[in-house]
Amino acid sequence: MTSRSRRSRPTGGRVLIGALTLVLLGACSSGSGSAPATTPIPTTSGTHDEAASPDPNFDYGHTILITDNGFEPHWLVSLCCAAITWKNMTQSAVSVRFDHQLVASGAIAPGGTFSWKPHNVQSVTYHAVEHPSWRGNIQVNQSVEPSGTPSG
Repeated sequence: MTSRSRRSRPTGGRVLIGALTLVLLGACSSGSGSAPATTPIPTTSGTHDEAASPDPNFDYGHTILITDNGFEPHWLVSLCCAAITWKNMTQSAVSVRFDHQLVASGAIAPGGTFSWKPHNVQSVTYHAVEHPSWRGNIQVNQSVEPSGTPSG
């Protein structure tokens, strides 16, 4: 073989680099023109307003509002051993009952609250006794110590 024929034939390394470049360029340009989805960052401040999510049906925090349309948010992610509070924003009494635990609020008067403190990691479903279609979900996650190490 001559020197010229060696130069015109790509080596295995050059082919691999070329293929990787094409794959990376394809991954960087999706062609849809839409911005990538973002994930909300959980907060532990404990108020509904401070932990606002772009989706009104999902939120992080410790407060659930009882409105004329049901529970807001429908899905709450909270931390273990931190009290979760339901606040009745309606004009009539509402009772909250857990579906798979012996937890019930009793009648929560208009403007009143009910608090429950989870003592372990769990998923909870609940409903309003007076309005069975008003349903909610809580995902209780393990709390994290300020140093960043999980508590246990």
